[in-house]
Amino acid sequence: MALVKAKRGISGYGQSIGILVLDDFYPCVPGDVRNTTTYSYPVTFKIVKGATIHRVVYEPDSELIKSFIEAGKELVREGAKAITADCGYLALIQKEMAAALPVPVFMSSLMQIPLVSRMLQPGQKVGIIAGADRAKITKKHLKAVGIDESMPVVVTAMENCKEFMDSICHGKGTMDTNQ
Repeated sequence: MALVKAKRGISGYGQSIGILVLDDFYPCVPGDVRNTTTYSYPVTFKIVKGATIHRVVYEPDSELIKSFIEAGKELVREGAKAITADCGYLALIQKEMAAALPVPVFMSSLMQIPLVSRMLQPGQKVGIIAGADRAKITKKHLKAVGIDESMPVVVTAMENCKEFMDSICHGKGTMDTNQ
């Protein structure tokens, strides 16, 4: 075994993926980014203080970039070799996060769209299912992660699913997955 070095202020080791999560209250079912059973490898989470769904999705607050960068730096200090996040709407801060952190950064699942788009036959479209509100996925979000007008996408969202909206966006605290 090689020399293993401890780092002060580190509470755990072996996790190479750091996940920035919103400062909100909602249940996380298996498969959700925030549920550790989703992964077959160790991950670590960092809540970004003040980054609520409201401030990220409904009234984007550019002041949050500082909080996300600081939380990302904390994850790097704790050993993260890559950073991701739990909200696709964070596409808007991809560029700033990648510039500020010394590890690969994937702030939004929307980053996969250009790759998937190039795999499709002519005339096929990439489907995007947004969590909160379809209208809040703007051209600005798409452009921020390299999706241009030539990439055919169809966007829908969960705003018409009362159980989802009450559970995720309105802080109900429970989710009936059968609904």
